[in-house]
Amino acid sequence: MKRFRITFLPLLLMAALLLIGVAGAQAEVTATVLGPESPHSATVGDPLQLTLVVTHPPGYQVIAPELGDQWGDFVIYAQSPAVTAANDDGTETTVIDIDARLFAPGEFSTPSLAVQVTDGAGQLLEVTAVPATVAITSVLVEGDTELRDIKPQWELPFLN
Repeated sequence: MKRFRITFLPLLLMAALLLIGVAGAQAEVTATVLGPESPHSATVGDPLQLTLVVTHPPGYQVIAPELGDQWGDFVIYAQSPAVTAANDDGTETTVIDIDARLFAPGEFSTPSLAVQVTDGAGQLLEVTAVPATVAITSVLVEGDTELRDIKPQWELPFLN
């Protein structure tokens, strides 16, 4: 029994260190979706600048998620390419800007977003971005029930 402990104790210790190392490697990557800067008052249909921020060790690459035209309640108009910059603490931050709109009043949270990151050795990690909350106000004023005519289309002067 004593020989069993002596033989397998180092193996058990190595396995525990390996598990701690794997858990630590995944904790090195964080992702967050940031909403428009506060104070920000957006109304229905206004452009919303959302930003996906991923902090990771140097040499890692962020695979930009494809959001499509609709991402939950958000209508996506454009998505910038990933831009990576070095931080003072030795990590890197990758930023992806998302141009979105909401077409209803209320408070909205961005849907869950799985972000894939590759390390220099080809390992693929997946982290879930912390969502952002956006408040949209109505263009209508409470109690305003007066009907108004439809505004005509804007006209531009004809240039020759």
